[in-house]
Amino acid sequence: MSRASTITRLKSGTLYTVTRKGAGSYDTNGIYQPAGSPTTFDITASIQPLNGRQLQELPEAYHAEEVKVVYTATELRTRTSTDAPDEIAIEGSGWYVIQVKKWEALGETHYEAMISRQVSP
Repeated sequence: MSRASTITRLKSGTLYTVTRKGAGSYDTNGIYQPAGSPTTFDITASIQPLNGRQLQELPEAYHAEEVKVVYTATELRTRTSTDAPDEIAIEGSGWYVIQVKKWEALGETHYEAMISRQVSP
């Protein structure tokens, strides 16, 4: 059985909506200017609690946050110097991608992403 079909069979919801937007920038007066319009798309995913090893691998600033892991065949993105992190809507709350691992095996690719529920990314 392929990894993509395994994720589909073990999905924890029908579809999750991901919002992707640029990070914006500061103008010459030091005023923050948000990026253009965000894009949204749906993903199929299995969202699970962290296991002990995953908890140890969290970036230090996130040890006190509510964190889950997402398994999906869709590439998700964390914060970069030019982009804000992807936001996943789960039961009405925004969850931000804080870490992504890409796994490739048997000609297939899937992603293991840690997400954190926060007031702001």
